[in-house]
Amino acid sequence: MRTAARLVTSVAIVVVALVGVHVSAVAQEPCPCQLPDNGAGTVTMPPNCLDGYIGQLEIVDGLVAATIDIDATLFDVQNVLEIIGGGLGGTQSSFDATLRLEMSGTGALDGFTRTIHMPVSGVADWGPRVLNDALQAFPGELLALEGEILFDPDFDELRFRTGSNLGLPADGTTTLTRLGGAGTDFQVDSFFDISYEIEFVGALGSVLQDMGGTTTGRDATLEVCYSASLVDGVTWGTIKALYR
Repeated sequence: MRTAARLVTSVAIVVVALVGVHVSAVAQEPCPCQLPDNGAGTVTMPPNCLDGYIGQLEIVDGLVAATIDIDATLFDVQNVLEIIGGGLGGTQSSFDATLRLEMSGTGALDGFTRTIHMPVSGVADWGPRVLNDALQAFPGELLALEGEILFDPDFDELRFRTGSNLGLPADGTTTLTRLGGAGTDFQVDSFFDISYEIEFVGALGSVLQDMGGTTTGRDATLEVCYSASLVDGVTWGTIKALYR
């Protein structure tokens, strides 16, 4: 993970909005996620970006002389219910989504590849944002994100879990930047630094037969186009405390 750079970016933008800390921005690459104003002067959270939240996961435990590397994409966000409240003093969302897992084996599993689409459900808290502002930067926390598949050709069971309510912290930040005048689309930059757990049982007849285990306590970053800025002397804990 490039956690430090992302935290610097997040903290810089949020502190500017809250307490006026000076930030010197560096050049940003164009972000592919642009979403419409939801009619309330903001974007419904979590954002339903076409490319989704992207990150790298892995399965380690339960394998012999091998790992399974995973390109993960959290996308197709549906059934969002965002209400006032939550632990960060802004809103709380419940939602469904799809977690695409593009797997490739290493070591003894070299040559093993699979793509699995796992339905997941989640709950997240978001910090307060000022509706209609051209720049809206706020923290987020995944309380729970989990899903499973059963009786797959390679996995009798495959489960994914993350979220602070599950003992697996998942904090991040979102920045919404208005691309024009009132009512125009927002550019969305967002990430979560997560600890996660993947449990699996290999299926009969698969190369994973007789294998199984729980990879836990691993760290990853799920991100939607996050860019860098510079700020000194601020930490994530300081920012999060402003919302508690």
